[in-house]
Amino acid sequence: RRTDARLQRQAGGPPQVLQQDLGLSITDRRSRTPRWLEDLGSPGPEGPRVELYRASTPHHFPLDADPFGDDLAILPVATPAHPRGAFFYPLPGEDNRVELSRTGVLGDHPPTDPECFLAYARSLP
Repeated sequence: RRTDARLQRQAGGPPQVLQQDLGLSITDRRSRTPRWLEDLGSPGPEGPRVELYRASTPHHFPLDADPFGDDLAILPVATPAHPRGAFFYPLPGEDNRVELSRTGVLGDHPPTDPECFLAYARSLP
């Protein structure tokens, strides 16, 4: 049983050890995490498995203004009470392009047709 996790920052430096009482594996069914843990000699995730039935539809488009300010992204999160969310962030490059990936859980999946794009986006928390 693991009771800590190591965080390695991209900028380098020593790993930071995070003490924990509870660990969650929040991955999709294609995750390699159980295999990596097994390769390290550690047991994989234990306990109940909860299916979220998550889906997303990404769209890329240019913006005339910067809605992010000092923020890296805008992430309205889906919850059981409001199963719609999104990931909204700038794409790399100098052309002011962004990605808005609308998400849905528990069967409330975002539509793929462009006509319903704005209606779904307006319904986000």
